[in-house]
Amino acid sequence: VHAATCAGLFVAMASGLVATFRGEPFMRAYHTEMEVSTSATYPLSTVLLFDIGVYLVVVGSTVTALEAFTREDE
Repeated sequence: VHAATCAGLFVAMASGLVATFRGEPFMRAYHTEMEVSTSATYPLSTVLLFDIGVYLVVVGSTVTALEAFTREDE
């Protein structure tokens, strides 16, 4: 299993557990803004974290499948 797949599963699960630790239902969305400088803020949400986790799972699974196809039998 590729490391990106494991990391993606962890990130996606962690984004859902944020609400659980706050006493809310699993996968409830939270939104906030991160101030990077005095004039720039970036919106952040648990939905974005979940999407990043799914992206990593897809990329890791694809890389694992491609590696399996390119291996020569010994």
